[in-house]
Amino acid sequence: MGNTAALAVLSALWTQTICLAEEASTPVISVLVYDYAGVPADVSNAGLRETKRILESGGIQVAWVNCLEAPDSLPVERTCREPPGPLMLVLHILTQGATRRRTEPGAAGFAVLPAYGCFGSSAGVFNDRVKQLGATAPEAAVLGHVIAHELGHLLLGTGGHSAGGIMK
Repeated sequence: MGNTAALAVLSALWTQTICLAEEASTPVISVLVYDYAGVPADVSNAGLRETKRILESGGIQVAWVNCLEAPDSLPVERTCREPPGPLMLVLHILTQGATRRRTEPGAAGFAVLPAYGCFGSSAGVFNDRVKQLGATAPEAAVLGHVIAHELGHLLLGTGGHSAGGIMK
């Protein structure tokens, strides 16, 4: 093989390696969304776009998988029937009283965190509380911020509150 051909092969391999390294540096986290509260599609879509914008500002790429547009469609989406994996989170949008989890009075959502130092995979948002907060701000924006906050708990692990920002 001549020098020119060898350089061309090395160049192609180097470029491919760089592209693969760039792709691997930003993993996409899939979020399985179960909407038990029946949030209107325009509010839900705008809220999820807001959540995505917030998470992307922190370097986190997210892909939404709608798992419960209608109970009949659940068997069709295979991803929704399997346990979450390492790059998969579960989000439940719930009505008031739909969970027995203890939450702070007035909390708009919760994250199920495992033992200290580990990361969780399941969070919930109370749609009725989002609507209450939506009286002072657009409901979709509130929904997006609450979802980002609860997913933040899952991504940061225990002790995820901060003095400012979305994790306040």
